[in-house]
Amino acid sequence: MTSDNELENLCQNIRRTRERDGLSIAQMARILGISPRTLKKLEAGILPPSVGVDIIFRLAGYCGKKPCEVFLPFP
Repeated sequence: MTSDNELENLCQNIRRTRERDGLSIAQMARILGISPRTLKKLEAGILPPSVGVDIIFRLAGYCGKKPCEVFLPFP
């Protein structure tokens, strides 16, 4: 089970990664396999029920991290 803080880190890490790499909402959504609308919710700290664990693996793969690391603050 993840804590609220870990979920907040995940959402912030998604936004930070997108901004760091200069990606649009649409580009990052495509990488994560979700809709731009869902990505906007995630970046706002809202975890839609449609989001599955696959997003964790996609973010980790894109960032070159282990899945458990996406719940820790990215530098």
